Amino acid sequence: MQKYRAAHRRRSAKVRSMLSGQRAEKGRGGEGGQKWKEQL
Repeated sequence: MQKYRAAHRRRSAKVRSMLSGQRAEKGRGGEGGQKWKEQL
């Protein structure tokens, strides 16, 4: 269970940084947000 939690924390940190990146792209005009969704 400890191992799973550590992996989950790492993954959620990555997801959070991706989401914040998407938010920044959206602020720049919305075009980047669409590209980010396609990459996913």
